[in-house]
Amino acid sequence: MDVLEKLKGGDLRSIGRADEVVSDILENDGLFERVFEGMQSEDAIVRMRACDAIEKVSRIKPYLLDKHKDKLINEVAAIEQQEVRWHLAQIFSRLDLEESEVKKIVELLKDWINMSKSNIVKVNSIQCLFDLTLHHTHLKPLLIEILNKSMEKGSPSVKSRVKKLYLSLADTNPNMLPAIPRNAPSNITVMERPKTSSSMGGSGIKGRGPDKPA
Repeated sequence: MDVLEKLKGGDLRSIGRADEVVSDILENDGLFERVFEGMQSEDAIVRMRACDAIEKVSRIKPYLLDKHKDKLINEVAAIEQQEVRWHLAQIFSRLDLEESEVKKIVELLKDWINMSKSNIVKVNSIQCLFDLTLHHTHLKPLLIEILNKSMEKGSPSVKSRVKKLYLSLADTNPNMLPAIPRNAPSNITVMERPKTSSSMGGSGIKGRGPDKPA
């Protein structure tokens, strides 16, 4: 049975058997390639569920993404479907990136934050930019600019995530505190401990994660 058959049927409100496919891939890495192909399926439901499965697998085996970086950044990211983009925003910070690739991803994230109609896409894109900034510190000014703008004009769900990221910045980067706008949460203090990425509902990792086993 083609593993993509498990991702068909129903509608976009359900992930269907995507978690079963995740288990299948974790037991047999060879299935990853076929499910990755599903991210560009003509069927929007298969695309969404394939992206969901690949994102979940990448939490545990990020090295499976290595040879697909170019396709993710230049082809899959061109798909306008919101469910594809919100999963990509979770995946991007798990890639082993060259600086030129970071630049391309940042431009994508900026566009999605500014133009997407989906709050999930916006939230995940902001979280991804935050995660990238942990390892590419030259992005800090851009991150602060986007956090400030999102705090002023974002939806309630966007503002909720931004508040959590402010708290993390307040703890790990206290010198940035003067850049935080007046309408940021009043309980920010340098002593307050941040939540982890996973508790924020973001990428769930700090950096790339484990490499491919020998």
